[in-house]
Amino acid sequence: MAAHIKRGLLSILAHAQRDGATELVMAPAGGGGTVYRYLGRNSPPTPMLDWAVVVSELAGLAGIRDAPYPKEGIIYVAYSGVRLRWQLKMTSQDKQCVLHNLGGKTV
Repeated sequence: MAAHIKRGLLSILAHAQRDGATELVMAPAGGGGTVYRYLGRNSPPTPMLDWAVVVSELAGLAGIRDAPYPKEGIIYVAYSGVRLRWQLKMTSQDKQCVLHNLGGKTV
C-alpha cells in the first residue's frame, strides 16, 4: 500500500517543482485523506492518500521517520527526470506539513 503513496507524493513534488512552486503545504482532510496546495492550486480532498501514511512516507523520504516532533529534514531524490530537493517541516502527526523547494540552494 505505501508504495503507491510514495509514488503519488513524489509525483506531487515533481509537478510542484516543475511548476516553480517555492512552497507546498500538505494537510489532513476530513475522513483521513490528504489535501495539498501550492501556487494558488488547491487539490480536492484525496481519500486515496491516507494522511497517516502520507506523514510516514514524507518522513521516510526525508530520513526522519523515527525522529521526535517537531521534525525537519531534506527530501533529495531523483524522480521522473527531476532532482527533487525539498525541506520538510512537520510540527505534529495531526497538523499540516510544509515543504520548501530548495532548488539550487546549498543544503
